[in-house]
Amino acid sequence: MSKTVVFKNLLKDITVGAVMPTSSFSVKRICKRVRPDNARVVVEYGPGTGPFTAFLLDQMSGDSKLILIETNRDFCDMLEQINDPRVHVFHDSAENVRDILRECDEESADYVISGIPFSLIKEPAKTRLLADTRDLLSENGRFLLYQHSGYMKKHLSQHFENVETDLSILNIPPLFIFEAYR
Repeated sequence: MSKTVVFKNLLKDITVGAVMPTSSFSVKRICKRVRPDNARVVVEYGPGTGPFTAFLLDQMSGDSKLILIETNRDFCDMLEQINDPRVHVFHDSAENVRDILRECDEESADYVISGIPFSLIKEPAKTRLLADTRDLLSENGRFLLYQHSGYMKKHLSQHFENVETDLSILNIPPLFIFEAYR
């Protein structure tokens, strides 16, 4: 069902950047970078239908928080059906992440995971979002970004001292995976 929902929303919502949900192989490849002992607060920009959610919740402790920020109402409706007190769904833009963290009584995040299509975001907003993401990460925090091109490496390098790149070819289309940190 989620493949159908993603495709229908791709046709009517320009901010949907995926043709279909991220493959389970790619989800595991990205989430292997999340250390459960350091995952008290995890934020996801653009979780879509939630392919990362169950995987992350299995790794996270009982007192952790998974904050999902999604602009698409149909996807939010699906995410709000998750019955887990650790999940906090916001029908909002990632640009408001600082306010959302405060609403969740948090000042920082240990991980931010994002698949939002940064190529569709205008330059000033992209720069602000990357700077805000860097600044809200905890001391050992990580920004895990997956995209359909390598376009973002240069932008990430302007905000983070370390940017590691990986490729997941078992996804339609293949994904570039970036891990950025201070």
